[in-house]
Amino acid sequence: MDERPTVILIATGEAENLDHNNPSPLWRVGDKPIIVHILEVLSKANIKNFEIILHHYPEAIEKIVRNGSRWGVNIKYHLVKSRNHPYRTLTPIFFNTPSKIYMLGQADFLPVFPHDFLHYEETSPFLLFEKDNSWSGWGIFPTDLLQGISHEIPRYDLHLHIGDKFRKETIEACLSTRSAPEVLNSNISILSHAQSLVSLPSTAYSPEDDIWISHGAIIHPTAKLISPLFIGEQCKINKNTTIGPNAIIERWSLVDKNSTIENALICRRSYVGESLTIQDSIVEKNILINIHYGTPVTIREGFILSEITPPSLLHYFLHYLGRLVALLLFILISPFYFLLWMTYGFQDHSFVFLPSVEGITKIFNWPYFNIPAHYIFAFMRKSPGLIPLIRGELHWIGVSAKTRDEIENLPYYWKKLYCQSKVGFITLADLDYNLDYNFDDLIDERYASDIFYAANSSISFDAKVTIRWLLSPLVKLFQKRT
Repeated sequence: MDERPTVILIATGEAENLDHNNPSPLWRVGDKPIIVHILEVLSKANIKNFEIILHHYPEAIEKIVRNGSRWGVNIKYHLVKSRNHPYRTLTPIFFNTPSKIYMLGQADFLPVFPHDFLHYEETSPFLLFEKDNSWSGWGIFPTDLLQGISHEIPRYDLHLHIGDKFRKETIEACLSTRSAPEVLNSNISILSHAQSLVSLPSTAYSPEDDIWISHGAIIHPTAKLISPLFIGEQCKINKNTTIGPNAIIERWSLVDKNSTIENALICRRSYVGESLTIQDSIVEKNILINIHYGTPVTIREGFILSEITPPSLLHYFLHYLGRLVALLLFILISPFYFLLWMTYGFQDHSFVFLPSVEGITKIFNWPYFNIPAHYIFAFMRKSPGLIPLIRGELHWIGVSAKTRDEIENLPYYWKKLYCQSKVGFITLADLDYNLDYNFDDLIDERYASDIFYAANSSISFDAKVTIRWLLSPLVKLFQKRT
């Protein structure tokens, strides 16, 4: 048998007042899941064997932890039906991984271990209690004692069934993700170096005391940074923002202009809109959790809080397929293109490139042929748009292209939706209003069509617009005949 204890980690919990789609062991502290912090600490103590008991979203935990090879440890998994009765899996653990003593711990709570706890090899139990005299869920137990307990004992009641002959020590929590306040406080404590057991990700560097910035983060020169704070990888902090004190912004997040983040956690892939103050709160994508009130609030308006979704492989495939189709079509019509250029000439237009959270990032040119805005010539009139489409500045389906002034004159909420969309060669506004390309006609109606598209944009919606565009000549012909 191995002289070092085998660790039984109970990872069945759900964090109180937090997103129930995310099990408590996967809530992050310093942009790292707490279960990863626990494995790092224990592996450094030369503990090699881990048995992890799962219940809530087990596949998510296995995906993060895997087989433990990156820490040089061995990990086996067990599934229980009830999260409050995890000891039903102890029998197969005793059979498959025999050990003289077992260390029992909670995967959503990392205590400040007593000096001799990680190297304890006595045969009498050693239990760690919190300051309120409640059992922390951590302890060291001899095998024969665990073999004799009932498997129906609730998760935190084990200490009540082993008698009174055990060593007891009171400890403080190092990190905990059992509730929203504990998640936020744990993140703040790791910033202030209050917890020396754990560390921030290795990609973070400290340009000043207690200010941690990770690789790939973009911070506007006008942003005000107040220590302590942490900014994760690939984050973007826009102009006139105030970050800190006690601010944690996890990777792939964006804080828009004029917003303030103080004593708050911004979780991964979260967008915080303009001119907001996030204080004493956790933002999980479009969910806001104030630690004083506790109840999660779902924000439906994407321009306030939302999820930043990375493009899928299908998205990339369709994007490059669209550019390839545009190139082939341009080659096919190039003789007519040259003839129209010689006959009518160009009328150049400059439009704002989308998407853009701030509204205006860069401009692209879309020349039009000086052909009358008539349905028969509509496609050829816009055909120079194949060039920006090939370059990736334009999409086949999207909102109408607009100038700087047109965007600035939009109502605030329309502007936010519009700027998160993409400019299209084919637009819903064109189809709704009979392919009338005169920008002075039906301005409000065309804008409404664009906003409707921006609010409903998806691959399936683009497919419906494409089918409608392909059928539009037949519909037009049928309407004329009837």
